[in-house]
Amino acid sequence: MSHRDYTPGGTPTGVLLAAGAPSGPCGLVGAPPGPPLGPSGPSTPVGAPPGPRDRWDPHRPGGSPTGATRARWKPHRGRTPGGSPTGVALPVGPPPVPTCPVSPQSVRNIAWGKHTRVVLDVGCGVASFGGYLFEKDVITMSFAPKDEHEAQVQLALERGIPAISAVMGSQRLPFPSKVFDLVHCARCRVPWHAEGGSLLLELNRVLRPGGYFVWSATPVYQKLKEDAEIWKEMTSLTKSMCWDLIAIRKDRLNSVAAAIYHKPLSNECYDNRRQPMPPMCVEDDDPDTAWYVPLQSCMHRVPTDASERGSQWPQEWPRRLRIPPYWLNSSEVGVYGKSAPDDFAADYEHWKRVVSKSYLHGLGIDWSKVRNVMDMRAVYGGFAAALKDLKVWVMNVVNVDSPDTLPIIYERGLFGIYHDWCESFSTYPRTYDLIHADQLFSNLKKRCSILPVMVEVDRILRPGGKLLLRDEPKIVSEIESILKSLHWEVRLTFNKGHEGVLCAEKTDWRPETFLGSS
Repeated sequence: MSHRDYTPGGTPTGVLLAAGAPSGPCGLVGAPPGPPLGPSGPSTPVGAPPGPRDRWDPHRPGGSPTGATRARWKPHRGRTPGGSPTGVALPVGPPPVPTCPVSPQSVRNIAWGKHTRVVLDVGCGVASFGGYLFEKDVITMSFAPKDEHEAQVQLALERGIPAISAVMGSQRLPFPSKVFDLVHCARCRVPWHAEGGSLLLELNRVLRPGGYFVWSATPVYQKLKEDAEIWKEMTSLTKSMCWDLIAIRKDRLNSVAAAIYHKPLSNECYDNRRQPMPPMCVEDDDPDTAWYVPLQSCMHRVPTDASERGSQWPQEWPRRLRIPPYWLNSSEVGVYGKSAPDDFAADYEHWKRVVSKSYLHGLGIDWSKVRNVMDMRAVYGGFAAALKDLKVWVMNVVNVDSPDTLPIIYERGLFGIYHDWCESFSTYPRTYDLIHADQLFSNLKKRCSILPVMVEVDRILRPGGKLLLRDEPKIVSEIESILKSLHWEVRLTFNKGHEGVLCAEKTDWRPETFLGSS
């Protein structure tokens, strides 16, 4: 495996150990190798791809789909790697309707882009399902294992579609409970029925009460012996979980079908089961604790108090973006010291002001070239909310040692992930166009060195990508020195009171020792 494409968190054979698996005490330390060279030398990004159906063509055999740029995009008539049938062929023409027949007509209450806003796509292939839904005002957290031969997540990110490298194995996914409006699996090759249904129970944890699970796989629509046995076991398991099979929809063109399940809105079915299997989780099991937490083969009860998160469905999009969640208690103190609802509102107004008056016009950033964005310390997701009208998506990161605000981010129709920035982030090199970090490093340096974290930032940002940093002036100065040692172009630095601001651009520089060996 090439050093330039090194992706922490996996074994040399490409089997991901766990979502967010560490690569060492503070990530990979050392000068990064930089972008691969194309036929005419290193190139830089020239803009977001014209559409998620377009595929990177590197014009050379064996080329990485995430070399350094999206500069050469063209519609590709061939097939892309992946197990999902939802648009694995990328034809010229209008965006493909997913083969999995999940349309507004299939289940009226799904209501893409209004009632259903945040989706989890398991074993996503090249994330064509997520790309299709993006045009319907739906954001999809797609994930698949790292694959040395097909690099599905890498290609998805190159197409401008949200995706992470992760597996469903022995640990919980790095998401809170009750946050996804719908979970989708199309030929994702996950044995949901095995091991007492532990993996399906993990989906049950992250799915909202009243949410949908859409499963398109051969056991749904084929009658071979093995498929029939799996369907029988899945039927028994989902009934015992109180999931209601509300529809099986078949595609008229290729006869591929999808089973659509509905998670209960109350505890009535749980209480009336003849056999309590799978069991209910013990009361002191926190369903939102997800960082390095082993899977639990149990189910959590549906919240019944009207003030509890999960007892009600969020407001329709886009209203849910603007208003504080109904379960934010005014008696609780928020991250910035005000009551939680007031803190939420003030944060939103702050970032709308900063983005409109500074980020959009004052820093020389061409936002038409930005698609994949990361907020390294998202808090309430105010920065992402302020970018709502741009054709971008934001990976909101909530640090594991910070107040748990990630459920708030999901409640407002955004998405994100738990992470510890003293470890490497589970993504491929050069996959983000812009990274934002507000007041992150001054707290982070109490636990680990800033240098390896900045090397990780350099790894996941594209050449030509931008870093927007706000922190204490002393921290900003230290990071500026690190960036200059990596041959970044520091476009802007200034101090205002107790805060410093930095805007920098990553170049296509790489060490001479690496150049000599390529």
